[in-house]
Amino acid sequence: MACMKDLLQRPGWKYFINLTGQEYPLKTNLEIVRILKILNGANSIDATTNKKWKKLWKHLGNPHHKIRTYKGNTHIVACRGFVDYIMNNPIAKDFAKWVKNAVVPDETFFPSLNHNPHLKVPGSALVHIQTNTRKPYIARFKNWGAAWGDGIMNWPCKGKRVRDICIFGVGDLRLLTSRMELFANKFYINYQPRTFECIEEWLRERAMNEDKQNNTIDYEYYRNMEYLKYIYRNGTLV
Repeated sequence: MACMKDLLQRPGWKYFINLTGQEYPLKTNLEIVRILKILNGANSIDATTNKKWKKLWKHLGNPHHKIRTYKGNTHIVACRGFVDYIMNNPIAKDFAKWVKNAVVPDETFFPSLNHNPHLKVPGSALVHIQTNTRKPYIARFKNWGAAWGDGIMNWPCKGKRVRDICIFGVGDLRLLTSRMELFANKFYINYQPRTFECIEEWLRERAMNEDKQNNTIDYEYYRNMEYLKYIYRNGTLV
């Protein structure tokens, strides 16, 4: 939130992506730019209404403004309008006060504001739609296994699991290089470091050869994401 506040004072940027030191891109910088242009103001924010997560905020009662609560991952790809809304809109500020006493409040704050159509938050979906094949979570590739509950983030882990999430190892490279997400989470630099070295070399080679026609990604995948048909952009439904 502090970074968002600082960024809003600076011109020129269109998307906010909160990254950690345990992540690495799965797309080149040019590919990420092209994909964000396809999103055209839409956010990529994970969300689920699985009942198992209600324990995170059950003790708080119901939030104001008829907000339906969602659980999701804290790592997001959000348009500038979304950032401006959550930092300056009175409803967002009120909801921030409510959610601060939840367990992992950020994992409720971002998903809930992005998935309540009546709020008309920039970049959000104007239908009640959670993470699935219609609305893929392209912000990150994470392997939570069965712990996530919806089966959306459940793949075999060839590395090791720490608190349920997969720390990627060499055996995960084939899966990682086939994913459509922009970034992967997570890597430990001191655990099977060859994993990081290989994916870094793979991405560097892609960047050096991306002007060649035989080294392009499937941009139609992103253009055909169904939820892009129902996005609130700059006060209009596109």
